[in-house]
Amino acid sequence: MGAPGVGKTHLAIDADYEAIQNGYTALFYSMNEIIDDMVIANHQGNFTQFLKTLLKKDLLVIDEMGFLPLKPEHSSLFFQLINEFYEFR
Repeated sequence: MGAPGVGKTHLAIDADYEAIQNGYTALFYSMNEIIDDMVIANHQGNFTQFLKTLLKKDLLVIDEMGFLPLKPEHSSLFFQLINEFYEFR
């Protein structure tokens, strides 16, 4: 968290890059992108499989959290994502 333009996104991308360079699996998402992908997976009936795919990664970076308000459906899906990671690890 911090003011715009201080390099938060750059650090997040670098963390993903370093993880990959060191043999880990990593994904980088903006909050909007991951919400869009979760909504699509949910509507297609693939949400559980989508979560399982994410859980296989060693690192998941979600950038731009808190910039836009979430609809209740989006909040619920995001909570499920965080809960799965919490219980999985």
